[in-house]
Amino acid sequence: MRKNTDNSFWLVNTNKLVRFKKGVDGLKTGYTSGAGYCLTATMMKDDMRVIATVMGEPSSQTRNNEVSSMLDYAFAQMGLKKLLSKNSVIETINLPKAKLDEAKIVPSEDVNLLYKKIDGEITPTYEIDINEIKVPTKKGDVVGTLYVKNEDKIINEIDLTVYGNTLLKALRNLQKNRHFCQVKKKVPVAVFHRRMVRSGSLHDARYL
Repeated sequence: MRKNTDNSFWLVNTNKLVRFKKGVDGLKTGYTSGAGYCLTATMMKDDMRVIATVMGEPSSQTRNNEVSSMLDYAFAQMGLKKLLSKNSVIETINLPKAKLDEAKIVPSEDVNLLYKKIDGEITPTYEIDINEIKVPTKKGDVVGTLYVKNEDKIINEIDLTVYGNTLLKALRNLQKNRHFCQVKKKVPVAVFHRRMVRSGSLHDARYL
């Protein structure tokens, strides 16, 4: 490090898996007389990251072999399926009094499903619960929840947010729109609420 300077020095990585095992990109080795040879390693493959840890091993070679076997086992047994990206439009809400005519509802993060390969991939359904939306609302504000379900069992919950910002045109009470939104209070703030249950594949969502 600090090449071509008067303070250059070398750092030696004692985690040999970083060099010799494809996909391994960290993390930490260690040794004490009480703990023995220890290793925590991270590996990325097929868009899935696995962390494996061993402690109390008799030698560095043994810890490397043990962690390598653990990583291979994890990737052989488990898979990660990307259901939605954080730019997938889950729902569109009409905002008749806002600067933008509509608000696109998106997940706050990518929605992934961890599954056992022996069971095969599942096709989950989802349910969304959109809270009261007050305009103005900015990207990142939590406006609801996405429930990922498998056979009516909730297996994941993800916060929903808006894609971009929504700005109020005028501080006026909104009339009910039976198809899209409903005024909850008569206050100088635009408020929307909607609950929807759907079934089918999450791949039906649109992408921005």
